[in-house]
Amino acid sequence: MEFQFANPSINIWLHHIVSWFGDECDGTRGSFLLLARKIRDRRVDFHPQSKLFMEVWLVPKSDRFPDGFKYSFSFIHRGERLLAYDNYEGKGHHRHCKGREEPYSLLPEPLTIQNLDKLEKRFLEEVKQLRAELGETRE
Repeated sequence: MEFQFANPSINIWLHHIVSWFGDECDGTRGSFLLLARKIRDRRVDFHPQSKLFMEVWLVPKSDRFPDGFKYSFSFIHRGERLLAYDNYEGKGHHRHCKGREEPYSLLPEPLTIQNLDKLEKRFLEEVKQLRAELGETRE
């Protein structure tokens, strides 16, 4: 059975969940509503050409997400991702900075809400430094 919702943002949300879980679910898009819950969603337009996106999902613990969280923090400038922290499946905790990708161990294991708060703070500090380098002074 295939579900389609009138609100396009829900369909996009389901598409992201499908890409995160793939064959771990029964294949119906509606089943994903029961599996993941967005617990943080922050979007900030710092400057006409600089944007910040921070999302955290509570997901079932699995081999792909052993901590039960899926997160993605991104800072975009002029359409280019200058900085991102995420735990995309199979890669674990890693960081993208100016075109380079590297694993990081900024977190004590296991990942918890409190550790996500610390990670968010660290990410925002790096964003502040990048914005200063770019000459963006408006908060």
